[in-house]
Amino acid sequence: MKTDPRGSRVRNLTVTMNASTLSSLSLVDLKQLAKGRRIKQYYIMKRHQLIHILSLPELPESFRREKLTIQELRDEAKRKGIRGFWSLHREDLLNLLYPLETPA
Repeated sequence: MKTDPRGSRVRNLTVTMNASTLSSLSLVDLKQLAKGRRIKQYYIMKRHQLIHILSLPELPESFRREKLTIQELRDEAKRKGIRGFWSLHREDLLNLLYPLETPA
């Protein structure tokens, strides 16, 4: 664990930790790691949920979509040639770009 000049804890987030290593960390440390990886709503997750999410080598697609800003979503809509997206809210843009697959 490193300390920056202001005294807050900083971790090297490029290293993927396994579940056993994560299990030895405190809940505060797990939440700090989740915050560093920009995981949405990390602060309400249970300890075992944080350990599971943080032990994954790559975040699931749904987590990556949640991290997209409105500007990134608009750029994606423009790239896909979709018209009339400027007045849409973020949630509507997400549904337009990534529709939920319905079972056949």
